Amino acid sequence: MVNNILELINRRKNFVEVGCPAPLPDTKNTILPEGYQVLGSKKSLAEQIKGALEKPEVNKVGVYGMGGVEKTCLLNEVKKLVLENKLFDRVIDVVVGQSNDIMQMQQQIGDILNKEMPKSKEGRASFLRNMLVEMKGNILIVFDDLWKEYDLIKEVGIPLSKEGCKVLITSRDENILTNNMINGNDCFEVTCLNKKVSWTFFKTIIDYQFNTVDMEIVAKEVVRECGGLPLALDTIAKALKEKPIDCWKDALTKLKNSIPMNIKGVTDKVYASLKLSYDYLDGEEAKLLFLICSVFPDDYYISTKDLQVYAMGMRLLKGINTWGDARNSIIKLLDHLTSSSLLQL
Repeated sequence: MVNNILELINRRKNFVEVGCPAPLPDTKNTILPEGYQVLGSKKSLAEQIKGALEKPEVNKVGVYGMGGVEKTCLLNEVKKLVLENKLFDRVIDVVVGQSNDIMQMQQQIGDILNKEMPKSKEGRASFLRNMLVEMKGNILIVFDDLWKEYDLIKEVGIPLSKEGCKVLITSRDENILTNNMINGNDCFEVTCLNKKVSWTFFKTIIDYQFNTVDMEIVAKEVVRECGGLPLALDTIAKALKEKPIDCWKDALTKLKNSIPMNIKGVTDKVYASLKLSYDYLDGEEAKLLFLICSVFPDDYYISTKDLQVYAMGMRLLKGINTWGDARNSIIKLLDHLTSSSLLQL
């Protein structure tokens, strides 16, 4: 799969820009993703984070945990709680990731607030700071997925001295949050699920009554190999749902014998579960479309039209000759990938 991605990266160099990222949505009213499950343990943690944000003396709260523990889904629950309890009048989402720099972070805030940011790097922080100071009401700015430290006040332009302006930050690395950015008492760890919760979570997704004791034993072994990671449990459950026991045994063998890839920020169990879900996709077209999506930077907005152009230009859609048919095919493939938890729209 990695070789296929590298090949697509090289082939992509021949493309010119055919689109640009759409403006990020306003998050004044936060809606949880379809199918999102609020587990009891995560609900309790969300309440604790809300409690920290309620404290007048706290203006920065951190959340950390390894990739695959669903920190972003936890944030959605926190945002829902703070808005329902009227702690904040507006929540602003900023997706950071490995590829976004300070200017891109500032641009996301400007887009959400429908304000044009200065073109030059100089002055952007002070412009943003003044803009946020002038806003009425309490503001929560959420920085999701930090990979390095930032000075939010000087570099980004967040007026943390303003009453009612607070930030909520997530990272895979606790040290990034606690070194200089946030008080350790205001940081919360998102841990893996325990054995009992993992099994319940898994069974809820597959919605399946096991026909034999043997099949249930295999399923529990599969769950154990997922290591309590919600992302791994979710993708594996959807890949194996309604499959015969031979597929379950094959999946278990592949999970046990998976080769460590040493990808920064991605645990071996998450990679193994994603690889297995990829292998179980129906048809080569879905796999190739997934590989095209994987070429883009993390958290990059990819429009359906862009994917349609790439797929048609690379002749990935078999038996498709018209623009309208290609669009329908892409939408169907995207639905397949999202329902497999390999993509988020």
